[in-house]
Amino acid sequence: ALAGGHTVDAAEPAFGLCVLGAASLGAVKRNVGGKPGDRLILTKPLGAGIVLAAAKHDVAPPAVLDVALDSMATLNAVAAEVLSRQAFVDAVHGLTDVTGFGLCGHLLEMLRPVPTTEPEAAQEPSVAGLQPAAPLAVHARLCRSLPVLGGVPQLVAEFGRVVVPGAAQNNREWLESRKATPVLPADADLEFLNAILFDPETSGGLLAAVDPSEADALVAALLREGVPATDIGCLTHPVGAAIEVM
Repeated sequence: ALAGGHTVDAAEPAFGLCVLGAASLGAVKRNVGGKPGDRLILTKPLGAGIVLAAAKHDVAPPAVLDVALDSMATLNAVAAEVLSRQAFVDAVHGLTDVTGFGLCGHLLEMLRPVPTTEPEAAQEPSVAGLQPAAPLAVHARLCRSLPVLGGVPQLVAEFGRVVVPGAAQNNREWLESRKATPVLPADADLEFLNAILFDPETSGGLLAAVDPSEADALVAALLREGVPATDIGCLTHPVGAAIEVM
């Protein structure tokens, strides 16, 4: 059976593939299960959606587009191999990729508790494609200095909403409907932060909730393998805003 998929509204034709495989149940990491105190490790910089939108409007400098294309063409295989090493596999409590629903969309899923229902009795997905609202097990605190692709801050500063994909607004509205709109610091560049937090990534990186005792070692191991990993924040007990940028 094929579960999930994409809904695309675009002038350009699109071609998609479905890849099926098998894995040992014990080797599968779920996009829930993070614990208070866990560090949030991201393995690729953000902003691919912004660069692609800029390219559609012919305002993306070639060097900026090349960097984004290189990032999108880089598989998550190396990062996944490091995360699954014996030294780290038990420290990774939750894991997801950051793609079309943006950093905050996929992060919100990670804040949910581990489901107690059997797979065949699982809840029906929401219209947006993510799981429906549920009480959160943890909250998230993000660093304001999030890793972004080169040239992205300049594109947002110069062209503003022109380079912000329409799907970013959809992502924001989805979080608003879940009462999980990120709380941002008043002294931050709000236009830029909003653009990055909701940017629909294409071939984005992995986001892992990692036991704090192993987080630094994991980031170091990823960097040694050429993965541009960054510690972008932490999980907390569910107090205050679900997602807050510090």
